[in-house]
Amino acid sequence: MYWFPSPPYLRIVAAFLLVSAGLWSELAPSPTVTHPFAAADVGAGEPVPVEWRPVPVGLLPPVADTPVAAHAISEGEPLIPSALAGESVPLPDGWWALPLPLPLDVAPGTSVRVVVTPPGLPVRSFDGIVLRAAAEPSAFDYGPAEALIGVPGAAVEPVAAAAVDGQVTVLVGR
Repeated sequence: MYWFPSPPYLRIVAAFLLVSAGLWSELAPSPTVTHPFAAADVGAGEPVPVEWRPVPVGLLPPVADTPVAAHAISEGEPLIPSALAGESVPLPDGWWALPLPLPLDVAPGTSVRVVVTPPGLPVRSFDGIVLRAAAEPSAFDYGPAEALIGVPGAAVEPVAAAAVDGQVTVLVGR
């Protein structure tokens, strides 16, 4: 009588496991993290409303928790460090920076109007930009919080002279 040899069970199981592992590595989802995207169109210096979406790990760099736009951002655009104003905005060429009183909630990159009101002279106004937001004053600081404001080179003398005498006002519009 002829006896058939036993089937190669171990080889069949090993082949099945090898094919299963290959399929799993090809078809398994890649790991993801949530990343902020702009939920609405915003202009420079405005806080960005955030919508969180999943993206593959390592695709986009991390950003600040309270993003402020450094330039105009469209809805649905991913937020990356170069699109957001950090703690400060760079000073444009030919401009000068002055510390001036400003409310605490004005973000870097916001356009402002600097109004000079010298006594006996006509009122003058100049465009400016917030370079660094006003910091929360400590218990030992007397007077208003000051932010770093950039003004054009032609406006720096009258603005600085008015700031020394307390005759300058910074207007913030929306």
